[in-house]
This record gives sequence, C-alpha cells and structure tokens, in this order.
Amino acid sequence: MSNFTGSKCIICENEFNDNDDIVVCPECGTPYHRECYQKEGKCVNVRLHDQGKSWSDSEYADNENSRKKCAHCGTVNKPHAIICENCGASMVDGLDFQQNDQNGSYSGSAPNMNQGFNPYGAGFNPDDKYCGMNPDEEFDDIKLSEAAEFIGTNKFYYLTLFKRMKETGISVVRIAEFSWNKVEPEEGVFTFAFFDEFLDLCRDEGMKVIFCTPSATPPAWISETYPEILNAREDGVLYRHGGRHQYNYNSKKYQELVRRVVEKEAEHYGKHPAIIGWQIDNELNCETCEFHSESDSAAFRVFLKEKYGTLDALNENWGTAFWNQTYTDWEQIHVPRTLLGNGYNPHLHIDYYRFVSASTLNFCKMQAEIIAKYRKPEDFITTNGMFWNVDNHEMAQEILDI
Repeated sequence: MSNFTGSKCIICENEFNDNDDIVVCPECGTPYHRECYQKEGKCVNVRLHDQGKSWSDSEYADNENSRKKCAHCGTVNKPHAIICENCGASMVDGLDFQQNDQNGSYSGSAPNMNQGFNPYGAGFNPDDKYCGMNPDEEFDDIKLSEAAEFIGTNKFYYLTLFKRMKETGISVVRIAEFSWNKVEPEEGVFTFAFFDEFLDLCRDEGMKVIFCTPSATPPAWISETYPEILNAREDGVLYRHGGRHQYNYNSKKYQELVRRVVEKEAEHYGKHPAIIGWQIDNELNCETCEFHSESDSAAFRVFLKEKYGTLDALNENWGTAFWNQTYTDWEQIHVPRTLLGNGYNPHLHIDYYRFVSASTLNFCKMQAEIIAKYRKPEDFITTNGMFWNVDNHEMAQEILDI
C-alpha cells in the first residue's frame, strides 16, 4: 500500500502510512481506511464517478490533499469549491450555513438540504439573527454575537455576505434592478434610506456597486392604476402584474414614470463613492421581444409615417393590393394581431421588428441620458445581455459605454 503513503483518507482526513489497513473503491480507486469505508458503506467520491475518472489520474492525485470534503454529504469537491457540487452546502471554512436552535444556541449541525425550495438560499434561515454563522467567531476582532446585537440583523447579513465574497475574490455587486418599491413605495412618494444604508456599507467594506434602474419590474400600484403601461399578447390579452417585463416601451405614462424614478435615483445616488457604474433595466427584450399593446400600435403608426410619409407610399412598398390589404387611413394599421392562418404581410412584419428595435433603443437612450447628467465622470453606463429584435450594435455604439 506504499502507493498511498502520504495521501489522505477523504473521510477521516488522516494521512495513510505503510501499516494502515487500506481498501480502495473498485470503481474509481479512491483509497480509504477500512474502518472509514465500512462506516460510510460506500465510496463518497461522487464527483469521480460522475466524470468517469480514477483517483490515480495525475490531475486528481496531485491535488488530493487540497480537496475538500463536504461536511453535510461527504462528497469530495475541488480545492476552491464554494458550495458542494452534490448537495449545495457551503464549503467555505467557518461559513457553513449552520443553524441555531430555538434557544439561540449554536447547534453546529449541517443544513437539511432536502426541505425543498428556500427563497433565501440553501440553508439560510431568515429568523436566524446570526445568519448561519458561529456567534463565537470573531469578525474584525469582535465576536459575531456582539456585532449582531450592535448593528442589527439586516446590515449584519450583508457583512457576512461581503466576507464570503471577498474571501472568494468578488469585489463588485449589482443591485436594485427589481426594487422600484424600495424607492417609490407609492406614487410620488420617494424614500432612499434602504439603499443609502447599503451603499454606505459597501463603501465602508470596500465593495463596489453597479446600480440598476428599476424599470424591468413596475410595482403593483403602477400596473393596477395604469393598465395602459402593460404589454399584450398578439390576441390583445394583457400581461398582468406578478412576473417581470410586463410593460411596453411606448406607453407615454410608463415613459413618464420611468423618467421620474430614474431621475430621482440618479440625482440622489449618482455621486456615491461606492458606485462604479449604472445598468439600465434588466435584460431588455429578454422575457419577450414582441409588443402588441394599443400604445405600440399608436407608436407604430408614427414610426411608419416618418418612414413612408404617405399611405400611398406605404401601400406600394408593402404590396397591399394582395388579398385586398390596402390601407386608406393610418388608424387602420396595427402591430401584428391574430390572423386566420397566420397570413401576415411580410413587409409589415419586417417593419414591425425594426420598430421594436427602435422602441427598445429609445427606451434605453431615455434612461442613459438621465443618468449621464448625474453620474461621476468615471462611472460607466451599460445594460446586461444581448437579446432579440434589437440592434445590439447600435445600442452598444450609440447609447452605452460598455
């Protein structure tokens, strides 16, 4: 068994020596102390089994001593793993999402990863004021229990997240793209305290921030008060509140509301030292890249008037003599609607897609111009993702910094 001398048993983490009773997994060749293997009753090197690799592979054997074993399920993970690839438990030392019992004492037990979906993240208990950490652990020379009592649970939660991020090399966070209500909880009433506190904490902890505009998810008070801001399916049924991107770009009311909230945010937060950039909306044209509301039809007519000038020119270019599609009034023209046999005029469809792109770019440009008035000179303006029915080249070159 001299081949294993100096390597570690991945269960007890003790090094093998020449006198040990060693067994190996018949499938992947991972060595174990016999009593360790019998205790587990199986090989815990799930990663090798899934990849069809052997423990003796040079890449694995050379790094065996630095591999991490999950305290919850026993799976061996890569040296720099943050979460277990098998069960999702934390692999960061001292940050294992451990829970406190009802009396507030530290239990040291691993999280139950089989309790179903947790909206707060695997193993996180929103009622745990120590955010899953050992209250006796010191954080900047202060016990976590003392720090938690002093600064409150909310801020303390972010401090623990920042600690985890910095330990893994993360120094930038992106915030606020789905948080309109945090700034404007009711129409015309603005409050900035939530992000003031968070941004100040980022500044103090050396974290940088990309601040996002909230237009991707209008709050319920907008969707219910102003249904004209909602997008619609091709058959005219409105997309209601509860998802995201339920708005349309061409509603005059929505443009007014977005301009106002973006102006308020940029004016208030624009000079904050923690902010390094601004993100417009969130994934423009991601959830849908087609728009069929009445606002879109009205804006489509304006788009076509600017392009063709007269109905005669439009009818000629669209070939509307076919199937008697000829238009005699601009109000007769709509964005694509439900048709029998889906027999769309291809020229209308091409102009419609160009119109959607122009609408997307105008919506993005409107916000970028507002932010540009208030940002620090070195801060960038961007958005995230490149999606359909939009000229992403024009957006990048004419509107965004990056």
